[in-house]
Amino acid sequence: AVFDRIPVGARPVGVAGAFIAIADDANSVFINPAGMSQLGQLEMTSYYTTLFGLQELMQTVLSGVVSTPAGHVGLFYQSLGGAVYRESTVGVVWSHAFGSRLMAGGLLRAQTLSVKDYGTASTASFDAGLLIRLPYQTRLGVTTYNINRSKWASRRDDSPGLTSVGISRISQRLTVAFQVDHETQRGFSTRVGQEFRLIDQLSLRGGLTTAPAMVFFGLGLQVKRVTAD
Repeated sequence: AVFDRIPVGARPVGVAGAFIAIADDANSVFINPAGMSQLGQLEMTSYYTTLFGLQELMQTVLSGVVSTPAGHVGLFYQSLGGAVYRESTVGVVWSHAFGSRLMAGGLLRAQTLSVKDYGTASTASFDAGLLIRLPYQTRLGVTTYNINRSKWASRRDDSPGLTSVGISRISQRLTVAFQVDHETQRGFSTRVGQEFRLIDQLSLRGGLTTAPAMVFFGLGLQVKRVTAD
């Protein structure tokens, strides 16, 4: 599908994409915008991969978050494809904390599809997210993607909507997250992931998904304010 929802960010992918109720780094910009309110300082991240090992499906993501008196503001750029087929997205994100427990955010993205010898088309879509701090170090996250059901070639069913609900428990060493996604036309799928901080500089990650059934592993190395995942 055009602009299919593919998990991005090495850390979120390491926990099988079950990141809606974690969202505590610069990856939250395009996963759950409400999570940006957890960041206390400027953060930037980048991500690169080739899907199925094909250069024609090269994927690149850049994002950053900064805190302002009016809330947290984020920007991101995402591209998929090469010279023949390319999906490009630029997004502007805003979030605000309402007290110590409730955070909310919204995202506006401009999407451009370019196919060689066929031309270029553009559209815009909107996302919204919530993140709620619950007792016992538990968080509840809700995100709705493509609220306006943006159209491609005058058809809304080419651009499905997606709603994700997740819950996480975050302690000093262990983070466990569970998430349910519902996408129009495809139904429900679930994700479960965990992140274990073995030492202050090393984190181990794993997770699995249903529909399709996949297993994920990852690790993160942190030196002061720089992290490689």
